[in-house]
Amino acid sequence: MKIFFHNEVVFIFNKEKQMIKWSKTRKMGKWKFTLLYGVLLGGSICFVFSLISNTFLYTYHVIKSGIIHYLLSAVIFGILSGIGIWFISERKYKRYIDQ
Repeated sequence: MKIFFHNEVVFIFNKEKQMIKWSKTRKMGKWKFTLLYGVLLGGSICFVFSLISNTFLYTYHVIKSGIIHYLLSAVIFGILSGIGIWFISERKYKRYIDQ
């Protein structure tokens, strides 16, 4: 267990606990993980953030370009981020198992 102090906030990183959690999560498979955590979670956050930020920056931009553009961008972002997180987590997990 490692403890880091940053601006009076304590961060505790327990690698073993993270790897146990990932070993359970990885059982759902790459594509289910990508759909659930990437598209639904990450894509939803991306979609809402895009709508809010563009509404404040460009008042009529959302109406002109349409919601479909933001939805498609969010799905693509979700797929790419989900697959990326999967591969990074798998690499860390395999390194941990090999130790």
